[in-house]
Order: sequence, then C-alpha cells, then structure tokens
Amino acid sequence: MGITTFDTLKFVRRLEEAGIPSLQAEVQAEVLTEAFNVNLDSLVTKDYLAAQFAEQNTRIDKRFEEVNTRFAEQYSYIDKRFAEQSAHMEKRFAEQSAYMDRRFAEQSADMDKRFAEQSAYIDTRLAEQTAYIDTRLSEQTAYIDTRLSEQTAYIDRLLAEQTADMDRRFAEQSADIDKRFAEQSAGIDTRFADLSVYMEKRFASQDGNLQVVNWMLSIVMVVTVVPFLQSLANFLS
Repeated sequence: MGITTFDTLKFVRRLEEAGIPSLQAEVQAEVLTEAFNVNLDSLVTKDYLAAQFAEQNTRIDKRFEEVNTRFAEQYSYIDKRFAEQSAHMEKRFAEQSAYMDRRFAEQSADMDKRFAEQSAYIDTRLAEQTAYIDTRLSEQTAYIDTRLSEQTAYIDRLLAEQTADMDRRFAEQSADIDKRFAEQSAGIDTRFADLSVYMEKRFASQDGNLQVVNWMLSIVMVVTVVPFLQSLANFLS
C-alpha cells in the first residue's frame, strides 16, 4: 500500500479550535503523522492500532507530565521570586522608614536648635532694647527734670521780679496817694483856715448873720469835701 499524506497543520488548528492546548495538539499531530507515515500493510489490525494509540497516549501523558512539571517549577520559581521580591521590598521599606525616621529626628533636632538660638537671640535683643529704652528714659527724665528746674527757677525769678515790681508800683502808688492826701489835706486845711479867718471876720462884723455863715460853711463842706471824697473813692477803685 502507498503512503497516506496527513495534514498536520489542519489537524492542529482543529484541535486548538476544539479547546485543546497548542502543545498537546502539536504532540498529537506528530504522533498521528508518524502513524500515517508507515506502510498500511502493518496497520491493518485493531490491536496494532490500539498498541500504537496506547504508546502514543503514554508519550502524550509523559509530555503532559513534563509540561506540568515545568509549569510547577515555573510557578515555584515565580513564587520564590515574588517572595524574594517581597522580602527585598520589605527590607527596602524598613531601611527607608529608618532613614526617614533618622532624617526627621535630625531635622527636629536641628529645628529645636535653631529655635533655641532664635529664642536666645530674641531674648538678647529684647534685653538690649529694654536697657536702651531704660537709658533713654533715664536721660529723658533727667533732661525733663533739668528743664523743669530751669523753668521753675525762671518762673520764680519772673515772679520775684514781678513781685518786686508790684511792690515798687504799690509803694509808688501808696506814696502818691499819701502825697495826694497830704496835698488835699493841706488844701483843705488852707481852705478851712481861710474860711475860718473869713468867718471870724464876718462874725466880728456881723454877729447877726451866724445862721447864714453856718449855711455857707455847710455849702463849702459840700462843695469841697464831697467832691474830694468822690475823687478819692474813684481813684482807689
């Protein structure tokens, strides 16, 4: 009998369409190709075919076991790699956390130091400023006290001068008043003396006119003394 040609590509494609994995489909295609490539005279019995299929199934099972073993090894390798990667990441995270903690501690210490230095600087500046203000206030107080003393002395001197001037003016005024009273008194005395002489003369010549004389004397008193007293009162007011 002749050799029958077997389309392995079509066979593999149909197996894959039926849901069989590609590797398994290829193995089956190889096995069937080998089976179809032998002389048909040797394949005429069912026992031979059964033996061939059994051998082929054994080979397929072996290949599947190898594939499963490879997959198991691959999964184990992947798990191992993931475990190593996780351990590495945990280690790196731990190192990063430790580094961050150390940096934060250093930063906190540096900030505390800077704040302490800043507080000390501020305290020093405030102390200097307070001392400067106290000095300036003391100088200002001394200056004000000096100016007040000078002003008080100046006011006392002005008051003394004013008092002396007022005393002098009052003394002059009193002297002038005394002089004016003396002159007025002298004038009154002179007028009274003249009037007395005149009255004596009139009494000597006219004894009968005593009432007229008294009346005239009253008029003279009113004419002379009352205006004087009014002028004196106006002068004193």
